[in-house]
Amino acid sequence: MSGQIRIGGNQLLQLLGKKSGWCDIPKIILTSAKNSAIPKQLPISQIEAIILKPYDPRRFMEEIYGSLSKHLDSHIQEINHQHIHLASLIQELATISSKASDRYTTHQKLKEFLEFTSHHFAFEEKFMCQHNYPDFATHHQNHNQLLTETNTLVSEIVNGSQPIQPKTVDLLKRDFFDDVSDDERYITFLKKVRTDLMR
Repeated sequence: MSGQIRIGGNQLLQLLGKKSGWCDIPKIILTSAKNSAIPKQLPISQIEAIILKPYDPRRFMEEIYGSLSKHLDSHIQEINHQHIHLASLIQELATISSKASDRYTTHQKLKEFLEFTSHHFAFEEKFMCQHNYPDFATHHQNHNQLLTETNTLVSEIVNGSQPIQPKTVDLLKRDFFDDVSDDERYITFLKKVRTDLMR
């Protein structure tokens, strides 16, 4: 039919590889070509499986479930890794406050904490949306509140003449660990999603 746009498999994969919302998604490829050029079009990390036609539908479904399960496990591990890093940043802030370090040093460490916290929250919320996490709205609100409080703290340190106080770090630590407690419920939700996939 005139007006139809036709695109080959390799072209489609190249386009997906360049699109930010799709490039990191693992691909399961069905092909009739034994010597397919597809692996040359994408990083091997993006190819979950290449299945030759005619294929066994059970194998196809197993690959999908396995890929989703592996993706969930990787996400959970990354969240835990980020929690550890955030905890180390807070500990560094506590050390700075106990030594009454200069405002520049304190500001730089607070800025690092704020930037990584923003990255952590964005990382979580993107995945929460993808999996329809039921407590997303509350979690998002808590994230915004913590970021606002940290931004205020940074402004106070930059514009004030006093070093960061230990009680201020304690407050930040409390808010952070409250968020980690919320994340535990989120991780429990993800584990249930993973379990449901394997049924």
